Amino acid sequence: MPSKDKININIKEMEETVLKADNSVDSIICNGKLEVVNPSSAHKIWNVELDIQDTELLKNIQSHYERNVIAPENTWLFEYDIPQMKKPVLEVVEKFDTSKDFDDLNQNFTLNAKNFGSIFITLTNTIDVPIRNIELTKTLADYLKEVKIARFSSGNAVYDGETRQLKWIIDSLAPHESTEIEIEGRATITDSKIKNGNELQVTYTAPNALKSKIAAKVKAITETMVGISSEEDDTKPGWWKCELEFDNDSDFELTITKAEVIHNTEIQDKIIDLDLNVVLPPNESWVHEFSLESVNVPKFSHKVDFTVNYIVETVLNGKIVKVPSEFNVLETNVEKDINPPQVKANAKTDIRITNTITNVGTATINELKVIDTIPVDFDVPDIMEINAHLVDANGDTITKIEQENLKYTISPNDHNVGTPHTIEMDFFKLTELPKKYLPGSKIVITYPIVAQNPQPNEQYNLKISTFAKTLPEGYAFEFTDENPEVKIQYAKRKLKTSKAIQPGSSVGEFRVKIKIKNAGEVELKNVAIEETIPAGFKVANFSPSDLNPEYNVSEGNHPSKVIWMLDIMQPGDQVILSYDAEGSGNFERFEPVVRVAKADYMNRGVTELKQKVESEPKESEEAPAEEEPVKAVIRENKPEQSDSRLICAHCNSKNIGTKEDREHPISYISGSPIYGKKYYCKDCGYEWK
Repeated sequence: MPSKDKININIKEMEETVLKADNSVDSIICNGKLEVVNPSSAHKIWNVELDIQDTELLKNIQSHYERNVIAPENTWLFEYDIPQMKKPVLEVVEKFDTSKDFDDLNQNFTLNAKNFGSIFITLTNTIDVPIRNIELTKTLADYLKEVKIARFSSGNAVYDGETRQLKWIIDSLAPHESTEIEIEGRATITDSKIKNGNELQVTYTAPNALKSKIAAKVKAITETMVGISSEEDDTKPGWWKCELEFDNDSDFELTITKAEVIHNTEIQDKIIDLDLNVVLPPNESWVHEFSLESVNVPKFSHKVDFTVNYIVETVLNGKIVKVPSEFNVLETNVEKDINPPQVKANAKTDIRITNTITNVGTATINELKVIDTIPVDFDVPDIMEINAHLVDANGDTITKIEQENLKYTISPNDHNVGTPHTIEMDFFKLTELPKKYLPGSKIVITYPIVAQNPQPNEQYNLKISTFAKTLPEGYAFEFTDENPEVKIQYAKRKLKTSKAIQPGSSVGEFRVKIKIKNAGEVELKNVAIEETIPAGFKVANFSPSDLNPEYNVSEGNHPSKVIWMLDIMQPGDQVILSYDAEGSGNFERFEPVVRVAKADYMNRGVTELKQKVESEPKESEEAPAEEEPVKAVIRENKPEQSDSRLICAHCNSKNIGTKEDREHPISYISGSPIYGKKYYCKDCGYEWK
């Protein structure tokens, strides 16, 4: 508090600090004002001397000032700068954990994610005296929702939801003590632009603290009177009783530091020489008595040193502004290129898959999981056929990602195209790569798949899902595209069948030729040619010899069967089958039945193709010349036949027969209908398909 009876030396210093987003000091400006104040309304002070010690940290100020007079109620003012300050006396640290559900402090938001986090603000007194009147204000960003003050360790904190302003007031923070506040909220992030955390401001006062370490002293005099009275001693003639009197005629408290009295004779004799420390209040007197032997009335000269007393008050005020923290946003985009985008039905086609995962956000990605779906009828690649490269924003390949940063998994681990598969690719420690997965960069994944007999009217989606994460780990950005699709172009399947029967050299001998040609646009798999042999005839000399057919000989008046199996026929392929028949009776003509089935692992039924059947030449006509047959591979095993329909649903009888379903023809040959089969129970007569 100011004093009315002393010179007031007021030293006020101010430190203004700007903190960077990472809480380090960006700039700090310190300056001060030193005031020498004459508080008296009636008395001046003069011969004023100001002595300032320890001025190494100061600019614009000398160590010693002299000025003659300070008038009543006037001030002697000095201003100075304090350079090279490194940090404020109050340490402020603000941290925003954007992913509170995870262990480490994350500084990245994730687009369209939960983003439940907390703002932590810590204040620390770094000096040996209390810091008082601390007031912190911060306006929270608009994207923060569901805001609440979770806790604070001292003072009083209030959040105004309408103004979105947080105010935290602390009366006093003890030396070297810390205090903290936590504000919870959920960030609603709808785009991947860098997010601003808004600035934070703190003001404070530290009485009895100075950044400059300045020490100021002042000397001055004011209105006083000094005199010596002398009176001869009645009891001792020639001796004089004397008094040195010092009168304080001012409003100030003084300190007398020295008193001297000299007896002026033929020689000057110093009879009083006192070092003093006498505090003299305003308008009071100090008297010093002494005696002196002298024949004559003594003559004196005197000197009294004193100074006006002073008090020093110091205060350090501070203001800290922390610039807004900036938060990156995690987002990726996925493009799947299927080449070719359309394949033929019932055909084998090589396809190249290219997945491009672009970092379209502002955060650097450390982990990426890619899950690709490969549907049925498509064969997955081998692990070694999968390649991944990191490509920069200019489209230049930076590096191939090797197994140190990548793990592949194909599930199930087989090439069974009757089962859908997933290819899972885990990229990790991408921030340790020489060139990181920065915004604008891409990871490009390529691998082959094979369309194996895809079916018309089927939809084949190659769904892709990605999960990206930052370092430290926070909420993942999830992206799923359900739409990538391999279009199926219906390609007509067409099978051309010709049959010729030629008489042999003897009665009852015949030479039979069957020509099968794939006249369609796609390959045919598992082609079965079933030839009916009239009753009473045996067959032999099958050609080609490597197509060892299955020969089922029937007894009595029942026809026999010969079945050839071809694994595959490409478009344009043809094969000529032949055999010799010998027997008695009429060699009745039966048209061969050709069935094309999907692979056994597909567990689907057999399709009988509509065939164009050539009429056999008359016996008088010349048989067509044999064409070179196409090489085909015979199936070593019979197709499995398991049918639950061989049990009557009406009476559970297993005595089941088959007959033609003439109400529903399934195809036509040369305009004639071909009927499918239906089942009937020989015990109860119940019919079904």
